[in-house]
Amino acid sequence: MKKRLHPFLYLLSVLVILLPGRLAASVEYDVNIPQLVFAAQELEGALKETERKNLKVSLIIKPDEALPEAFQIRSIEPTSIEIIGTDATGAMYGGLEVADLLRLGLPIEDQERAPFVKKRGIKFNIPLDARTPSYDDTGDSAQNNIETVWDFEFWQAYLDDLARYRYNVLSLWTTHPYPSIIQLEEYPEVALDDVYRIGVDIYPHNKNKWQDVDFDQLGTLKLVKKISIEEKIAHWQRVFQYAEDRGIEIYLFHWNVFTFGATGKHGITQDQTNPVTVDYMRKSVRQALLTYPQIAGIGVTAGERSKTLSSTPTVKALWMRRSNSLTARSALFFADT
Repeated sequence: MKKRLHPFLYLLSVLVILLPGRLAASVEYDVNIPQLVFAAQELEGALKETERKNLKVSLIIKPDEALPEAFQIRSIEPTSIEIIGTDATGAMYGGLEVADLLRLGLPIEDQERAPFVKKRGIKFNIPLDARTPSYDDTGDSAQNNIETVWDFEFWQAYLDDLARYRYNVLSLWTTHPYPSIIQLEEYPEVALDDVYRIGVDIYPHNKNKWQDVDFDQLGTLKLVKKISIEEKIAHWQRVFQYAEDRGIEIYLFHWNVFTFGATGKHGITQDQTNPVTVDYMRKSVRQALLTYPQIAGIGVTAGERSKTLSSTPTVKALWMRRSNSLTARSALFFADT
């Protein structure tokens, strides 16, 4: 549990640069708001680098739902400025803007800014495990980075950088992530402990090499990390919360119908008409959103394994009704790829 500051110190001097005998430069902000903490850290670094010894910066939030992520920069006096955000992310962006201006040696002028592009995102094909691959993980780039995506320090640096460049969306693309990120009471055998990569050579010139790999063959998989499914869930909860603390929404996209890691367990197959598979998919999506409330949306794409059934309005409406068990914070997206 975080300790709260005394009311006198609620905003003042969590990051303060001191010179002998006097207060030099300071950043005032609410220490309980992660976006402001990050902006203050960036401002502190910029103030030190540029040796601005007498500048006072205040980070303030004045909510305005009509202008998300917007901010104002106002000069109060020659050595004092206010950064006013319409929300926490807007105030963070204002702080990052001032930090950039300081480092570039540019004047800090009064201004009002609001994003023109509302969703600014990254498409990230995420290689979770050889048993739950992204699309396509047959190259050594994906295989060599499977271990990386289970390293929280990687995500800290990556998400910090996305925030610095004002990205607010991270979409994670895969074929079937659920065995690596959730537990289902109804399908207990599906959850996967540990992390594996392919232990055999994959040749870029051989397009069929991935299909030729037999995951059940002894020696095919190589262990890269010992970790329980409970620890995996804790890892992604921490990553997704860190993203939210940087003003970044998480979207999970997957192709259909793949069941990597689940095929053959509890009667699950890749047949989209198999009632067990349908039930398993629905419960997986629901559990993912309950486990990770930070997920802003689930995206589904056709994929070559989806078979044409019907495109009538009735069928489309049925699919939507089946998908409407999402949480209030989340949306469903259909991506045509």
